[in-house]
Amino acid sequence: MLGAAFKTLRSEGNQNNEIGLPLTLLRLGAEHRAAVLDALALIPRDAPVSGQSGLLPRLTQREPAWEFPLNWSDADWVIVDRYGQISLPSIRDGSDAELARVRAAYALVFARDGVEVFHRPGAAP
Repeated sequence: MLGAAFKTLRSEGNQNNEIGLPLTLLRLGAEHRAAVLDALALIPRDAPVSGQSGLLPRLTQREPAWEFPLNWSDADWVIVDRYGQISLPSIRDGSDAELARVRAAYALVFARDGVEVFHRPGAAP
């Protein structure tokens, strides 16, 4: 449905894991893959983070890590990808409305090719 109006990407079948996510990302253009990797590199390994479901497998080594929009206000960092996978529970939890709140409360530190990284003002870099 959204694919008719927007650039979208979805995993084929049930590939939302450490193998399927990289395979899905390979279907994106090189510029977008680079944007995702650059954005992920900004987030310190020990920082609390809330990330969109398609990015979460790459964030699980961080402690704690939540699926956006859950607990975003407890996170020092928030990362979203307009073209990436978003779970139905995240949609039900109001990810669009919560993203508007993040944009109002956090500093945008990265924005490229639909990938955005936000940092809580006053939190450790």
